[in-house]
Amino acid sequence: MKKDKFQFSPIITDAKDAEFLMDIYEAVGIAICVTDANGRYVEVNKAYCELYGYTREELIGKSFTMVLPENMRELGQQIHDAFIAGAPEMPAEWKVMRRDGTLLDVYVVPTLMIRKDGTRCKVTAVVDITEYKKMKELARMSSESAAVTK
Repeated sequence: MKKDKFQFSPIITDAKDAEFLMDIYEAVGIAICVTDANGRYVEVNKAYCELYGYTREELIGKSFTMVLPENMRELGQQIHDAFIAGAPEMPAEWKVMRRDGTLLDVYVVPTLMIRKDGTRCKVTAVVDITEYKKMKELARMSSESAAVTK
């Protein structure tokens, strides 16, 4: 029997590998959360906690809608429910709220994860684009101002 030229081993082969992957998950500068089928946090990384100003313990078990402005919570839950049921959800910009009430602009990239036992979870990567949007607006205003003065 001929062997394949390339052989792949499982990514996680022991506890050391699992610890290494967890270290990466915590070290990455992108906020990541995992929500269950009901929209409750089951996992958040350090960057997610820092972005929103909550501790991990304050988030786990709570609805992800707690970081949405009040007027967006119902829509956010509807989108989550549809995504878990199989509807597509495109990466998008959202307005979110930190624990202290500060509003942020974020870019959200959702991914459906189906676990070995068949349970469906949503893994969401979140990037703060607040400063980027401010700089973009300043550049636009500067460009318009320059066009007017010509």
